[in-house]
Amino acid sequence: MARFEQDREDLMREAVRLVPRGEFLLPGCPEPVFVGFRHRGGPSFYFGPEEVYQFNAAGQLRRAFYQGVLYKAQERKLVRMVRRRTGEETQLVSRPLNEVESRQFLERMHDWLARLAQALREGKAVLRQQVPPEGDLPERLEAWLAQHPQPGLARSPRALESRG
Repeated sequence: MARFEQDREDLMREAVRLVPRGEFLLPGCPEPVFVGFRHRGGPSFYFGPEEVYQFNAAGQLRRAFYQGVLYKAQERKLVRMVRRRTGEETQLVSRPLNEVESRQFLERMHDWLARLAQALREGKAVLRQQVPPEGDLPERLEAWLAQHPQPGLARSPRALESRG
């Protein structure tokens, strides 16, 4: 998850597992929104460096990063993971979110995704750059957002989740 802390130019250059990938400018949004798809279909959304949502191919949230805190899906619940550094080591201390915290977290995510979907539908999302340059990222993204208007939680934070 340390890769979430890199700047946007690094994402466009180095997020080689996300193809297609690109940046969009949204009305009223101070920073470009970075979006990329893994080869099996799970997208990642970067709404600035402090707000990231990653999904599996089934369209379920598997991991997130928000205001310096890591989150993961575990058995369709959100778990907050905070780094605690001591003199000898760094530990990830986990705590499941309660129902209210989880609902608030998901509402914020759904709001961002709805805002992006609306901007795409209305032709107000401006594609600044994409990889590959001749790709179809806006169409693919709009289709994914229409298919997953309010994504739920995955069973696991893994990109390739086993069925069962």
